[in-house]
Amino acid sequence: MVSVDGAGNLVPTLGLAARLSTLGHDVRLLGHPSIHERCGAHGWRPISFTTAAPYDSTWPVDQATEMATFSELIFFDAGIGRDTLAELEREPADVLIVDCLAWGAGAAGEVARIPTATLFHVPPSLFREGPLVEVLKPALPMLHAMRAELGAAPVASLAQAHDACALALATLPAEFDVPVPLPAQYRYVGPILDGPALGTFEPTPPMTGDPLVLVSFSTSFQDQLGALQWAIDELSGLPVQVVVTTGHAVDPADLVVADNTVVARFLDHRELLPRATAVVTHCGLGTTLHSLAHAVPMVCVPMGRDQMFNAAMVARLGAGMTVELGKRGGVSRAVEHAIFDTRMQGAADYFARVIAGYRGADAAAEALEELARR
Repeated sequence: MVSVDGAGNLVPTLGLAARLSTLGHDVRLLGHPSIHERCGAHGWRPISFTTAAPYDSTWPVDQATEMATFSELIFFDAGIGRDTLAELEREPADVLIVDCLAWGAGAAGEVARIPTATLFHVPPSLFREGPLVEVLKPALPMLHAMRAELGAAPVASLAQAHDACALALATLPAEFDVPVPLPAQYRYVGPILDGPALGTFEPTPPMTGDPLVLVSFSTSFQDQLGALQWAIDELSGLPVQVVVTTGHAVDPADLVVADNTVVARFLDHRELLPRATAVVTHCGLGTTLHSLAHAVPMVCVPMGRDQMFNAAMVARLGAGMTVELGKRGGVSRAVEHAIFDTRMQGAADYFARVIAGYRGADAAAEALEELARR
């Protein structure tokens, strides 16, 4: 497996790595050193990039130019491809699994002629049409140059590079994507939510308030300190218990905490979500699917990346609503609405049943085992 330190992408990646390991497969996880430093190893063998560009998801990035930065350091970095080829030469593998945002690793699979699966932790449709395709269009020359350097055949688009893989696994429900024509090797296996943590969980603090509102923005850097403080201030006047998790990118000590609020870097959302009445989130796919799986309505505050798409899907499902970042009174009114709106709760309940119908890591493992037998 080849992955990158994108924070949210690691939830399904590590979950799948752990499941494959428990099934008896020998799994190597090649990626940025920060992945192994923070997440450890849970059955797989950790291996760090050596020639890939250095990157850590907690490093500050200029939000205005972050896609250009990601294109250079992650998406189209030939070093990731070189490291993948070197590792395959050092020790061959039966199957290569690559992060959908690590196009260099996918190109390496083509060059090495190894059965390759690309792992989607975002909706596959985003790479075929819409804003993300337009945002990344200026970086296409980097894709072409990277593939040429590695010796891979030319492609016409981002999607065509994904389509070159023998298998494409989308770790979300098909119902959470817009319908677009996809090649036969694409499979929606559903969320993989029960994998190892991305950090060390702190003990869940004692909480007596009810209803409980979870506030969780990105675990990677998105300059979200101000957004978290805004949410805390917005909710300070409501009769609710607020729990804020900041992840690696924000120090809880930098926040001014209200009387009804507790803040921690990492708490186990699997313990909090069954008790939560509403979630205030940037709408990264991991937090979104975790919330939907537990039938918790959402107040979405998208800040970039795939989050606008995810927030729009949540609204389309009727399981939440979107609030403009920084809007005065927006979060407090939306949370009150989410708590008392029975239709929103009913929509969240319905989609939780949809998610429960998928098999996640088990379905992905079976597809990979089938690929290895071809």
